[in-house]
Amino acid sequence: MQYNRELIQKADLQLADLAPGGLLVPKQAARFLRIAIKRNVLTGRVRVPTMTHPEERHPKILWTGRVMHAASPGTALPTAQRSKPTFDRMTLVSKLGKAEVHIDREVLEDQIERNVLRQTVIDFMGEKVSADFEEALINGDTTSSDDWLALQNGLLGLTTTNVLAGGGVTLSGDVLRDLIETMPNEFDGQPDLRFYTNRKARSDYRSSVRTRATALADGVIAGTTDKELGYDGVPLTYVPRFPNNLGVGTNRTNVLYCDAKNGVMGFQRKVTLDTEFRISEQVWAIVITVRMAIQWEHEPAVAKAADIVGV
Repeated sequence: MQYNRELIQKADLQLADLAPGGLLVPKQAARFLRIAIKRNVLTGRVRVPTMTHPEERHPKILWTGRVMHAASPGTALPTAQRSKPTFDRMTLVSKLGKAEVHIDREVLEDQIERNVLRQTVIDFMGEKVSADFEEALINGDTTSSDDWLALQNGLLGLTTTNVLAGGGVTLSGDVLRDLIETMPNEFDGQPDLRFYTNRKARSDYRSSVRTRATALADGVIAGTTDKELGYDGVPLTYVPRFPNNLGVGTNRTNVLYCDAKNGVMGFQRKVTLDTEFRISEQVWAIVITVRMAIQWEHEPAVAKAADIVGV
């Protein structure tokens, strides 16, 4: 009994050191967010700014059209040929989320004795919330019955301007070609344009390539061809948490065509972590809260194919 009491006291001291005042210190918060973000496909590619307020407006500049024109010496360009950028703002509104994890005391005893509990807890919590961050980033939907997803719209729901109606077909080169053409010409030069979709849709596309009598088809069959094989030089990336239950038949998915850095997942500066030992349950309860905002920096620079077979 004395031994267990000492273990609990050690845990108290280490957990108190882990979160003095209920806040992760900046270095710990940065590590927690890094673990939670970098593990997944899209959360690891979008921009992740730090917010200092629950709502923030970030200025952006859009400059399209021709700038250079033919000129005559000593003559100003006419008004119709003068160019100027369009100034706008992207608004981030953070939403509060909470994770609560219970860990049996026996599981932690060895960690406590080896004095590595601090990092164990941070890593463990980062891994636990990682999947939910990616899920919200992709599938957030304010009409969802899932309370976490209903907090705010994710990138798929936020994409409304350039939408290709897939018509319930399997993913093919024709669909990817049409999706490229759905993107306005002025955004063709984005540095890291990719297609993103789920496993089944990607498999259907690779199957369509496999039926051709070419060296590329042989590589698909043999499994030696790049897994991100795409179309017209644009890679097709599989995202594990892309939906497969959309549409009337609940068997459809989407395909995004974008530079993922156009996506923004902002976090408010403070990450809180609170702990307590629950005697009757013999568990440590660890509760972490974050404020997260999801948005496209410039939504017209994204295209989406809807109603693609995804199961």
